[in-house]
Amino acid sequence: MILRQEKRDFWYIVVYSTMISLLGLVVPLSSQAIVNTVALGVFNSQLVILCAVVLVALVVLAVFTVLERYVIDLIQRRLFIRTASEFVRRLPMIRHDAWTSTYAPELVNRFFDVMTIQKSVGKLLMDGVNSILVLGTGLLLLGFYHPFFILYDIIFLLFIPILVFVLGRGAIPTALRVSQKKYDAAAWIEDVARNQIATKITVSEEYDLQRMDQINDQYVLAKHDHYIVIARQILGSYIFKAIATVGILGLGGILVIDQRISLGQLVAAEIVIILIIGAFEKLLAQFEVFYDLIAAVNKVSAVMEQPLEREGGLSVDPMPNGAFLSLRNINVSVTERTILDGLSIEIPSGARIALVGKSGAGKSTLLHLICGLEEPTKGVIRFNHVDIREADLKSLRKQIGLVFPEDQIITASVRDNILLGRSVPAEQFRWACRLLHLDRDVEVLPQGYATLLSPGAESIAFGLRRRILFARMIVERPNLLLLDEAFEGIEDNMKLTMLDDLFAEKSWTIVCVSHDPEIVRRVDSVFLIEDGKITESGSPSTLVTSRAPGFCKLFPEATRFLPNSSWGGPE
Repeated sequence: MILRQEKRDFWYIVVYSTMISLLGLVVPLSSQAIVNTVALGVFNSQLVILCAVVLVALVVLAVFTVLERYVIDLIQRRLFIRTASEFVRRLPMIRHDAWTSTYAPELVNRFFDVMTIQKSVGKLLMDGVNSILVLGTGLLLLGFYHPFFILYDIIFLLFIPILVFVLGRGAIPTALRVSQKKYDAAAWIEDVARNQIATKITVSEEYDLQRMDQINDQYVLAKHDHYIVIARQILGSYIFKAIATVGILGLGGILVIDQRISLGQLVAAEIVIILIIGAFEKLLAQFEVFYDLIAAVNKVSAVMEQPLEREGGLSVDPMPNGAFLSLRNINVSVTERTILDGLSIEIPSGARIALVGKSGAGKSTLLHLICGLEEPTKGVIRFNHVDIREADLKSLRKQIGLVFPEDQIITASVRDNILLGRSVPAEQFRWACRLLHLDRDVEVLPQGYATLLSPGAESIAFGLRRRILFARMIVERPNLLLLDEAFEGIEDNMKLTMLDDLFAEKSWTIVCVSHDPEIVRRVDSVFLIEDGKITESGSPSTLVTSRAPGFCKLFPEATRFLPNSSWGGPE
């Protein structure tokens, strides 16, 4: 898939390589005539013409070589650009369930194998194709000198599949294992870098080194197994090369003594043999390059072949007072575990609701279903009266703002971190920043909204980062605001102010996943999820008054708020 789009230019390379191979035979062909002329002891104009022809041929050969290198360079550039663009295009489109068994940063590391593909393709196209063509034309030319050389050609050709398929048995699987261990090492180094503070505090450097040693041992073992195959091919090829060289010298000498070929033909044949052996050695050197290419393509394809989300569908239009949601008989099962079991909820336009329950109850899964990130095993979800299964996912997500703790800052300015390239009116941008009280805190940064942020730097407070990420999700005035533990890391005073402002906004419906009493007490309705089902529901004050056991267990302090009416949103 990665190399298929370069098929046309590959043919250009074959044409140029063919011309280079044919022009490369000018020297052995002309040497026969030159040796015969010199042997006669005669200097004539033919010799001058012959030398001139050789000179022109070698100049043309140089031109074709430059053209070949230029086309290879174009292929390498396009490989890099196309793969980089394809990674960025495909990564956000990969189905959410594909990430359950894969760590995204480790998978993205595969991009660096593009450099291996570039170098390998360059070497194989330049040296590999040339070697095959020189080998083929050389063996063909050798057969014209004497029928005995045809037997030599046949033996030579029979050895090549033995070298590749017999002596090279197991090369590709071992190359893939070496490549995998390389990425295992990179993944562990990333883990160490990500947890460097924990390593310092716990003084656990020894554990890090032990894990690294285990991976290194596995890498060395895989590399050793791969080397055994390569060494087997090298040894076999050099033994054959020695036999072939001695054989042609002996056979050629006998043919000259028997006067079956001339001395000039022998010299020409020896030059051809030197070219053939040189091409054979070059071809042998490409085996390891080829194995590296196969391993690199395999790793890059791991991203290219990930399943993508569907595209197209019905447009989802906003509703004036916030989104309307209907979930009917929702079932979600993963392997043998049931996460949601026949769950049904109807959320009116403009409602403020909270989903509560123990960790792992399926609350975040429910938000993912609403966003179209996951699909239910069974059941129907309607967003503004459109079945999500038939909705255009991009149109759907235009109506949703999902604030979740795993969201990350990118290497860009504060403004770009909020907008992410979206075209938003300046007044709407200012509205989002005012709603989250960003202006005063961002203004004191060195360059205000133009201040450069990066994921790893700690140039701004964690709470400010969380509010910038919050602004990212509301700047387009979504019809539905999903808050999944959204206020984590934001100081209490700021959180309360933000809550008042967010809940006062009438243009959206709010669905919260939270265990924070200050958030839950502001909602209209609470839904307690246990064992994949809704076991308790109602306004916060109703649940407290009725002493709902599940709710009171999750919020034991709720009864303390009841006398002074702190609990209970609109009923």
